[in-house]
Amino acid sequence: MELVDNTLVNMVDYLENNQNVGIIGPRFLNIDLTPQGSVMPPQTPVNAFKEYWLGIAESYSKYTPNVSKPTQVWAISGGAVLINHEYFKTIGGWDEKYFFYYEDLELCRQIRKLGKKIIYYPMCQVIHRHGASGTSLADTSNQWRRLIPSSILYHGKFIHYLIFLIIWSSQKLKKIFRNKSI
Repeated sequence: MELVDNTLVNMVDYLENNQNVGIIGPRFLNIDLTPQGSVMPPQTPVNAFKEYWLGIAESYSKYTPNVSKPTQVWAISGGAVLINHEYFKTIGGWDEKYFFYYEDLELCRQIRKLGKKIIYYPMCQVIHRHGASGTSLADTSNQWRRLIPSSILYHGKFIHYLIFLIIWSSQKLKKIFRNKSI
C-alpha cells in the first residue's frame, strides 16, 4: 500500500467521531491511479448468478462505488482498513484460520454481527498492488486456486461449490458462444 496524500488523518477522525462505525476503508487505486475495486457485495450464490449469468455488474465482484462521501457498504477489502480497537478486541481480531483471502469478509461479518457499520471512505486513496503478497504462492494462471481453502472456510463446502459451479458454467458457456461466432 502507498498513501496518495495525508487524507488518512481525516479517515481516522471519521472513525473516532462515529461510534456506530466498526470498520472503514479507503478507495483503492491501481499503480496507474485508475480505480480498483475495494468494496464487496454479499458473496451469495444468487449474487454470483446475477453477475455471471445475468450480467448485472457489481452484484458479486469487488467494485468501486461511485460516491464522493463516506458510504455504508456490505464489506471492504482488507488491504487497508481502520477498525475501532474495542470492536476489534470484542470479535477477537483477525481470524487466523484464514490464510490469504476471505479474512476481510469474515472481519466484516463479525462487525455486522456487532450491529456496527462498515464504511467506504472515498476521500482517502491508496495505491494497492493487487495480488503482490501472494505471487510466490502460485503461477499467474493458477492464482485463483489460492482462494479455494478460504472460500470453503467462509462459505462452507456446499455454498463454495455452488458458487464455483455458477461462475465456472457461465464462463464455459460464454467460451462456447465465442468459439461459435468465429
